[in-house]
Amino acid sequence: MTRSNVAIGVNTTSAPRARKTMMKDTCGICDRPAEGEIAPGKPVCASCLAMPVEERRLAGLRRMMADEQAANPVAFWHYLSFVGESGFLGVSWVEARGFIEACQVARMHGCNPGGEVKCMPLPEHGDPPDGSDYVLHTDKAEIDRLCTLWTARIN
Repeated sequence: MTRSNVAIGVNTTSAPRARKTMMKDTCGICDRPAEGEIAPGKPVCASCLAMPVEERRLAGLRRMMADEQAANPVAFWHYLSFVGESGFLGVSWVEARGFIEACQVARMHGCNPGGEVKCMPLPEHGDPPDGSDYVLHTDKAEIDRLCTLWTARIN
């Protein structure tokens, strides 16, 4: 093996490892070098670790929302379905660029009752039926009617 072949072999095999290590060792909130973990597999830097828990959670949400916005520069409709301890809480349609933004938009418009949420992005479905957007719908018959109207317009 010649000297140049050895150099090529070293560069080819070591570059991916260096990138993988670098990604693994950066803070999941601010991209600075990580100095510990807040949970297994969740690296964090010292300054983010020093934040109060709620502030750290919000910083992480802001980072994820920024990533969603960068990936989806155009907003589209999302179908949100809410469930709580008592069962079904309702559904709403909101326009947003991703899951986290959709939940925040629903909260701002008063159509996020809390609980667990399932979000289905609907990028190719156009606008929802008139009067159904940014409202919490709790009547299952009304929800079925609105879904049928929306689907009929698409087909």
